[in-house]
Amino acid sequence: MTRTADIVMRLRQRPALALAVLVLVAALGGALATIWRYSAVKRQAALKKVELSSFRAIEAAYLEKKAGIEEALRKAHAKGDQPAIAVIERAADAVGARSSIVSIRQAGEKETLGYTEAAVEVKLERVGLNQLVNLLHQFERGGALVVTREFSMKTRFDSPDLYDVDMRLSHVRKKPGT
Repeated sequence: MTRTADIVMRLRQRPALALAVLVLVAALGGALATIWRYSAVKRQAALKKVELSSFRAIEAAYLEKKAGIEEALRKAHAKGDQPAIAVIERAADAVGARSSIVSIRQAGEKETLGYTEAAVEVKLERVGLNQLVNLLHQFERGGALVVTREFSMKTRFDSPDLYDVDMRLSHVRKKPGT
């Protein structure tokens, strides 16, 4: 007789032992199935954590851009009745660069979607780097929405620490009556 047949014969003689072996095999199968399912759920949870972290990064970028847009809209709605040249002169006064302005001229207006965009060309001469940075910061953080469209800067031959600057700016504001 073979070994397997011998085991089956003994189990027939003892039904309690057969039942115990059957319960043991079922418990072992259940434990293996539980372990397999647990590892599958664990892998799935790890994937969801990675997905959630990438979502958090996208959400943070979205909120940052949304805050920038809201700030720009607030600036466009605030002080909308001031002319573009007055806004730029006020910013230059705030940083002490008014004396460096050689020329300021309006270069036209464009109206789109309830907003007016006034282009202004500004020429500065003999302006220090600190004043220039403060002026650009004033444009960005001031009360009105001023966007720098073009910018060129040349150092002066007679004073290398001073610069001549040409800028094309746009003052965006809400169209009156909308």
